[in-house]
Amino acid sequence: MLSSKARCNSYKFRGLSQPDFSLDKADNFAFVAESRRILVGCIMVESPSVFDSNEAEITILAVSSRESNLEENLIEAAEENVRVANVSIRVRSDDEMAGWLASRGYAVEPGFWHFVASLAVLPKEPVAEHVQIRSMKKSERGEVIDAVNAAYGKRRLTQDHFSRWRRQDPQFNEDWVLVAILDEKIVGVLCLREDLQYSQVSGKRRGYMGPAATLPQYRSHGIGRALNWHGMQFLKAHGMDEASLYTEENNIPVHRLVSDLGYEHRHIWKRFKKTL
Repeated sequence: MLSSKARCNSYKFRGLSQPDFSLDKADNFAFVAESRRILVGCIMVESPSVFDSNEAEITILAVSSRESNLEENLIEAAEENVRVANVSIRVRSDDEMAGWLASRGYAVEPGFWHFVASLAVLPKEPVAEHVQIRSMKKSERGEVIDAVNAAYGKRRLTQDHFSRWRRQDPQFNEDWVLVAILDEKIVGVLCLREDLQYSQVSGKRRGYMGPAATLPQYRSHGIGRALNWHGMQFLKAHGMDEASLYTEENNIPVHRLVSDLGYEHRHIWKRFKKTL
């Protein structure tokens, strides 16, 4: 439990303990903001982030539009409690928070494009010669983790991810991880999940794709395109209406690939990073 701390205005920030919130790592924490005994905001901090082992990532889960400066106060509270050197936060490119983050010493980093595709009618299946696409076998989990991390050049996927995905959604199992087999080894991976939060509030069921990875020496074989198409097919077969993914804004080849598969660009998310 993080120590309670009275703050400005009528907000009271309270650390959340394990029974209150599912925390996977010791350095993860969350704060809620209360005003006149009413919950008005919540923020989560994950450390390490997916970008850097020495970085904590802030995510604003919910804020009340009626409370002024609430997001800023939550972020300041989070900054005071992280135990690593850097902190980052992602906001939409048109978010007014971008200017405030810059004034607080955050530097803009390469952002992410959000793409969404309808699964009502799938495009023609792409050809990837001599490549087999199938679900992961339980015995292949270690090889899948190694392939993803090798493709990203950093620790992007761990055993903890599989445990968390299963805990969040009991339907998740090995079938939801697609692998591409070439030369009798795993050369590409695509992890699939249902975007439960979106599905619950939108009236549509949306599947999420990621992380997706192809080993560098196999990136000219059409493997990424084939994995994505099979991912769309899998999600449709499991009742999804849409597929969603994020990719770095400067990754033009992936932009073209997903556009060819029928994805539409929705938002640009900017990433801001600060050294504390």
